[in-house]
Amino acid sequence: MTPQGFAAGRAGSSRLIVTGCDAGYFPLARQCVLSVIERVRGVDVAVLDLGLDDEQREFFRAHGVRVRAADLSVPPGVELAQRGAFSRPLLPQLFPDHELLMWLDADTVVFQGGAIEDFFAASLGGAIAIVPELHHAYHRYGATEPRLNALHLRAQASRWRGRQAWLRGPISYDPYRALYGETVAERLAFRPSLNTGVLALRRDAKAWALWARELGRAEPEALPKFHDQAAMNVAVDLHDLPVETLSATHNWLIAKALPLADPDGRSLRAPSPDRESIGILHFAGLPRDRELVLETTTGGRLQVPPAQLLEELKALAPA
Repeated sequence: MTPQGFAAGRAGSSRLIVTGCDAGYFPLARQCVLSVIERVRGVDVAVLDLGLDDEQREFFRAHGVRVRAADLSVPPGVELAQRGAFSRPLLPQLFPDHELLMWLDADTVVFQGGAIEDFFAASLGGAIAIVPELHHAYHRYGATEPRLNALHLRAQASRWRGRQAWLRGPISYDPYRALYGETVAERLAFRPSLNTGVLALRRDAKAWALWARELGRAEPEALPKFHDQAAMNVAVDLHDLPVETLSATHNWLIAKALPLADPDGRSLRAPSPDRESIGILHFAGLPRDRELVLETTTGGRLQVPPAQLLEELKALAPA
């Protein structure tokens, strides 16, 4: 369904979900795309080509997915595999036919189509729909320090400057300092980071250009890990960009807390007393060649490579 006032894109929807990968990440991206096709309606899907082979491109096209080369105007010295990070703020230029744009990292899996709908709904007013890396079950912000939250982090930042190793995560003190200086690092490194692996935003939102501007400060020859995420957090902070934050189950970081598998073969649950249903799972921080060992809600165990998670979960379902 096309939102009121929005024109449809080429394939009939004003809404587009984009991911991107090279040949090595294809198994994960394949799973991501198939999960979107199976569980989300009324969206177009596209893949940024960061080094796919012909057979992989044909797989996506055969499933109705648009394959688009990553932006070629990125700074000199940026490797092909890194172009996805520099291309993300340029999605409005790469895909001008859609009004609502959503990015999914290739290592994500959609389990609940409603999570995608929540992102698009949250972005309708021009805000960045995004998820902070914070949940009471996460081992860094939950079990280790139950009182830790955004306000507590800001209040205690000055006391914890000597404990950066303990707080080290996807965005830590050093990348902020390397890219943006000591003052910005002290202000942002101790806040829960907004995770850019899953986000949605209107095509005409000013946040795209400001994200690109902050990302452009990075030197391609010495890019710290997660530089694109640091750039987004800096853009939000410096320019007071509007943000609509969604719950952690909309972008569940498996490296921070392993979920529980439901024996129905379709669901994952947060490892917390309320057993929240996980809408989108994110493998960020997990080596691609490492097998997952998940417990089920009924006390069983499931051991599976990340790129085969959907297939193995379906095998759990009763006949």
